[in-house]
Amino acid sequence: MIFENADTIERILSEIPSCIFFKDTECKYVFATHYWKHLNAGDENWTIAGKTDIDIRKDKDNARKAMEADKEILRTGKSQDYVIREETDGVVEYLQIIKRPVKDDNGNIIGIVGLINDITKQTLLEQQLNSYMKALKEESSTDPLTKIFNRRNGEMCINSRGREGAFCLFDIDKFKYINDTFGHSVGDEVLQAVANTMKSSFRDTDVCIRLGGDEFAIFALGLDSSAKASLVLDRFFNNLADLQIDSLKGYHFTISMGVYFSVPSDKFEDMYKRSDEAMYVRKRERGGNGFDFVN
Repeated sequence: MIFENADTIERILSEIPSCIFFKDTECKYVFATHYWKHLNAGDENWTIAGKTDIDIRKDKDNARKAMEADKEILRTGKSQDYVIREETDGVVEYLQIIKRPVKDDNGNIIGIVGLINDITKQTLLEQQLNSYMKALKEESSTDPLTKIFNRRNGEMCINSRGREGAFCLFDIDKFKYINDTFGHSVGDEVLQAVANTMKSSFRDTDVCIRLGGDEFAIFALGLDSSAKASLVLDRFFNNLADLQIDSLKGYHFTISMGVYFSVPSDKFEDMYKRSDEAMYVRKRERGGNGFDFVN
């Protein structure tokens, strides 16, 4: 079958859900099979022919992006594929734009043919999936109450960053008294406050871990002497002492800590065992409320 005019071809192409368009070398539309709602279309006799994206697009940022892409195609002869976000009357759409140069028999560019696909559903689904996967990853790697590393991922993080530094193990003195006196919800509030103070007192490169219950650990990479460690830990202890938790009604809690300077050959369990010994000495011989180094 031979088609006698372009109108017949346009009518056939308009049956395809995607918008197909053609632009000349001045970036002006020759035709488009669909008029999307993001266009400033007028009355029923309105035509896209002879107009640029700047002329007809409601979103001028996307219009400029379209014009820049067109000019780049005309300059280089290279195709352009990209996705835009359109919002009209509170409705968000994601449109995939595919553009290709059209050449004559001599290889000269005579225009641009393009395709617009509505990919809103798949984009929103992908965003939901990514959000779910991010939340799942965070849930699996962090302690749900305090939002710092759980033991498994804290150990993995230490192994990936190197095992030479200060491993600081501590728990909260008389934490059972806090739970029994003020309730477990207040105990949770204390655990959260401790974790937040850990994050604000140590570097982003340090690893903060909740091991379980009221037991925590910090691995400070590269902290290799008692003099250096004391400066950092004094700041941490002072920050804890400054905490004001209204639910405790004036009661001030303390912590006991053991500090072990690890070497690359140490395993996590080695660090834990040695620092736990020092923490126990701190509690037994000094009544807690401070830190001791492993001899």
